[in-house]
Amino acid sequence: MILQPRSRGDAENNPPPPPPSASPRLGGENHFGFNPALGRRLCQLSAAAYLPGLAPETREIESGDGETRAVISLLGESIAVAFRGTRDLRNWITDIDCLQTGYPIFDWGACRLHTGFWRAWLAVEQKLWTALAALDTRPATRNTRIFYTGHSLGGALAMIAADRFRRAFHRQPIVYTFGQPRVGNPYWARMYDLSLKAFTWRVVHADDIVPRVPWLLGDFRHCGQEAFYGPPQIGRAEQRAQAGISSPFCLRDALDNFRLNPGVLEKIPWDARNAARELRSGKLALLADHHVDSYLALFK
Repeated sequence: MILQPRSRGDAENNPPPPPPSASPRLGGENHFGFNPALGRRLCQLSAAAYLPGLAPETREIESGDGETRAVISLLGESIAVAFRGTRDLRNWITDIDCLQTGYPIFDWGACRLHTGFWRAWLAVEQKLWTALAALDTRPATRNTRIFYTGHSLGGALAMIAADRFRRAFHRQPIVYTFGQPRVGNPYWARMYDLSLKAFTWRVVHADDIVPRVPWLLGDFRHCGQEAFYGPPQIGRAEQRAQAGISSPFCLRDALDNFRLNPGVLEKIPWDARNAARELRSGKLALLADHHVDSYLALFK
């Protein structure tokens, strides 16, 4: 089975390999940098996690109260775990209290993360490890790619799952999240980035309010790397089609409106624009830009 925990000594003698190249069906060259084609595929899986019913090649796990759900898919030689976002975002935004709880690791006692996110994860942790082991019946291999993904709350759970997976099985997963809120405090973010920053991408819609919560003043910080998208614009591929120019579809041509790890100054115009919109209309009026369909539209 793929999930065979290794001893600490084995992990030290056999460090994890660098991230492998992507399979053609995932549409990319590597996972070390941001891959828009891979982002599109994982965004589709994140959207599918909201839907009832499953394809034959997938497995579903759910908490006892039905609030936490993950869908596990086989993608060629890769495995993808997509967490569903919250089913009642309006209440989550309105009632968020920013309470934090300790993260159970010995050497980072100051690490704290959002209490609700942690409880949601604990509700499915053991079910997830069992389901992953049952899904993969091939011989154990350290080169099998494991992706964690999710939209909104699902993105927060994907980050927690990736760190727990790395600690339990001494493997480096790959993480893509969409419209993810901040997960933990600065110590949590620093701890996460020491091992997983190079393997983690947060896709952020410029008009989405949720990546700005829980609020910065509430002692929450983002981790991983950021792919910051402006609103969808007509891409060069569509311009070619309208001009009657025949050419192979090029995803990169249609996705030329993102910035990788933009600085604070680069995002000031967007932050100012959204702050004005929030003052004028309120936070809840901005939730349409957070919908998973808004993220799918970035990749069309």
